[in-house]
Amino acid sequence: MPFPNLAGRPSSYTDESIEKVGEFAALELEAGNLPTRAGLANHIGITKDTLIKWGNEHKHLFDALKAFDQLQENQVWQKALNGEYNSNIAKLMLHNHGYSDRTQTDNLNKNVDVPVDEDLKPEEQLQDVLKRIKELQGAKN
Repeated sequence: MPFPNLAGRPSSYTDESIEKVGEFAALELEAGNLPTRAGLANHIGITKDTLIKWGNEHKHLFDALKAFDQLQENQVWQKALNGEYNSNIAKLMLHNHGYSDRTQTDNLNKNVDVPVDEDLKPEEQLQDVLKRIKELQGAKN
């Protein structure tokens, strides 16, 4: 026996959903709260997964969500810089906006023993060391 509705129930998305993004952000900011996607989904009456799905399917909602995310990012920065947010919480929240506290290191700063010719004057020793370092760098490339 065939299944009559394989596509699932119809989407409840409407263009009104876009208006609710701005409405919710304004309400949260007015109340002194940080607007979140989870709160927005609750305001619309859907799950956060559905909100993300709709954003991927509807360009205008996608654009509204990007603006919403930028607003949230800016609020986190401002509140963190003013000392209103715990720095660990702010760091965690900003991670969701692409920030990281990792530092990238390279291997060019390794200590390398370069023998120094003691018979040379100090400025000649420096020139000799610089020449050898260049040679080492050239060998790596």
